[in-house]
Amino acid sequence: MVAGETVSGVSAENTALTVQPAASVELVITLLTMDDQAVPWELTDGVLYSKMFADNQAVSFPEFVSSSTKVFLTNSVYMHIDTVGAGNSSGYTGLQIK
Repeated sequence: MVAGETVSGVSAENTALTVQPAASVELVITLLTMDDQAVPWELTDGVLYSKMFADNQAVSFPEFVSSSTKVFLTNSVYMHIDTVGAGNSSGYTGLQIK
């Protein structure tokens, strides 16, 4: 892939999702989606984690989708979404910028 191409993915049901670009690749995630009940997603370097939500409090799906948060990812700082429960999945879409 090259800069400017779309990136996207969807987790299997009840499966965590990790988005970690290859070395020297950078992504900007423009939208995160979760079925029914949102869970905190995290930026991580593999040791330290920073959650988007302060706790596991549910956020309604339409409210979450309307978020204008942009997330920039590298190989050393990447994104992880915990499982969203039985029968549910999570996903993302964005662009490769480098």
